[in-house]
Amino acid sequence: MFRMTMVLSWLILLAPPMLGQRPTSAEDALAKFQAARERGDAARRRALEDLGEFPDRAVTELLLRELNGATDPGYRQQLARAIGQHPRDGAVPVLVAALRRDANPRLLEVLATALAAQQEPGATALLELLDEAGQSRPLRQAVLTGLGRSPEPAARERVLAEARTAAGRDRLPALRALGGVTDPAVDELRVVLAGDSDLVVAGAALAQCADGALPRLFELAEALHRRCPATAPAEVHAAVLRGLLPRPSADIAPAIVLHAAHGDDPFGKSLRSAWTAAVANEAFFGWLLQQGSARKPPAERAVVATALGLAPETHRRRAATVLAQLATDKEAAVVAASVDALSALGGDVGGAALWTLLERGPAAARVPALAALVTLLPQEPRTATAVAGAAAGRDLRLRTAALQLLARLVPPPTNALALAHDDLDHAAWPVRAAAISACRAMRQAASIPLLFGRLEHERDRLREDLLDALADLTGLRYPHLAAWQEWWQKAGPRFEVPPRAAEPDEDGDRPRRRNRDRDAERPAVAAGTVSYWNIPVVSTRVLFVVDVSGSMNQPFGTGSTRIDEARRQLLRVLESVPAGCHGNVIAFGNGARGFAEKLQPLDQKRRAAWRQQIEGLTVGGATDVHAALQLAFADADVDTIFLLTDGQPSAGAITAPDALADAVASWNLTRQIRIHTIALGGRSAFLARLAADSGGIAQVAR
Repeated sequence: MFRMTMVLSWLILLAPPMLGQRPTSAEDALAKFQAARERGDAARRRALEDLGEFPDRAVTELLLRELNGATDPGYRQQLARAIGQHPRDGAVPVLVAALRRDANPRLLEVLATALAAQQEPGATALLELLDEAGQSRPLRQAVLTGLGRSPEPAARERVLAEARTAAGRDRLPALRALGGVTDPAVDELRVVLAGDSDLVVAGAALAQCADGALPRLFELAEALHRRCPATAPAEVHAAVLRGLLPRPSADIAPAIVLHAAHGDDPFGKSLRSAWTAAVANEAFFGWLLQQGSARKPPAERAVVATALGLAPETHRRRAATVLAQLATDKEAAVVAASVDALSALGGDVGGAALWTLLERGPAAARVPALAALVTLLPQEPRTATAVAGAAAGRDLRLRTAALQLLARLVPPPTNALALAHDDLDHAAWPVRAAAISACRAMRQAASIPLLFGRLEHERDRLREDLLDALADLTGLRYPHLAAWQEWWQKAGPRFEVPPRAAEPDEDGDRPRRRNRDRDAERPAVAAGTVSYWNIPVVSTRVLFVVDVSGSMNQPFGTGSTRIDEARRQLLRVLESVPAGCHGNVIAFGNGARGFAEKLQPLDQKRRAAWRQQIEGLTVGGATDVHAALQLAFADADVDTIFLLTDGQPSAGAITAPDALADAVASWNLTRQIRIHTIALGGRSAFLARLAADSGGIAQVAR
């Protein structure tokens, strides 16, 4: 024991230069874990991943001891994953005890999966837990998931029996537990349930048939299509789409487009290659060009536009002709999809149509066309001329967007800074906000006195924008004009704006615009300032967007849940904002709904009514962030959004985080809405990007 302690002590001393290397032994992994404890949560979690690779007794004892003592659900999940990498002596009773006392559905699933990895003793324990679970849905679902992943025959047979004998939607937990299982008996069950009278059960079974590429997939999907109304749940439409898309034809094309229009994330990464192959089919492509572009539902025309953007090189010019027509559609979603598709066709093919839209197209098409040209052809002199012209034009939406696009050009127009300076006192607030943003992005000392000169003319949100821009350019934050004037008199003639420091995203990849990302527990708001999750509320036109998906029932802190804390924070801020503030609340899970259609004056009567609605918020369903933000942006008066969620997007038209962030950034080109985000449970690269792209604060609450 003494020798082991000495070895660990020496390894801990040597650990800092070794932290970037993968451990080669259990002793090495233990030492790195002990050293990482002093370097914060991120380092400890990375070291924990390495620790789980070793089945040694010392590693196992540490992991089980940590699991017994840990309280944070995210850390407990990581510990359970590490334990589950190997069968471990003594793990079964510890995991069983954790399953009996925990309530977090995701944590329960990870614990049950770790228990399944403990071979026959783990499977036996899971079978006993299933008998104990009764009607406790979270525990029952977790145990079934563990049994479904167990290699033990008895475990598999029990799950199959549950799926066969349960009634109605009670079959779903067992069916979902069999996801990923390759077995003839399970495949036979999937085929049977794909024809179930309950559409949700049938959709879940069909999705598993698609995962396994079963021979009868197309036949099953076609049969479900014939009895699937447009109002069916999105996951059912998504399953039918997966079954039909690999067999494209002119006859089946209307069904493919219909289900894509109503399903979750129809162009997600998993379906990209299938769409590309479908559009290369001449008959399917011909239908898209001739009949698809004339479909009555706007959502279907948007699907057709996106699909045409995937055309193979031989078809691109024909696709561009139809897309140019679709880009003049009356529906904004169709226009946006068409412009994105033209951009996807490349500058040689799509560029000509984009120039035509910018110069002669409808107003709704000009902003996305200009943004697409800046992305496709940032170094073209013609692009710079167009952006500069739009930044000085009369179309306020185009002007607002162009001011932000100026800094993306390589190089920017010679008059770019002057255009931004001229609009700092424009009559329209979004134009002024865009001008402030442009000055900040171009980082020239000449902007500084013009920015602090506006401090006495702006209030609320825009005054905060000015202070943020000045802080970014100078490293200083004086609240009053006189202090800025005194500083500038001394420093101005020789002051040089430092280059912006690039911040990588959480994966260490693309540099993002700097944003303020901090933990909610850290005091950051001056006394007397109204705040929400410790973010100052400086706007008087504010929208609170709150996640009410099923995972919001997970624990938060001690003795409460995430939805409990969300209610408490909403009630507190509702009581605190001053008279004259206009606000609204949007709750989202499967879809989104607002307390009102648009911002309302927060008088005493409305506060009392909304207090009851907040207290009555219930949770359930998936996490449709797209629907929530789309509804938020539909209110033309909003200038600030607070978005609270505890998970990644899991439902809606776009669920891929980067694609959704791109869409929101596109919407915001003409709006200049600040989006502050609150991530419950742990950091989120997606939420951090939403905040950074809009100049907001990314908050983390655990």
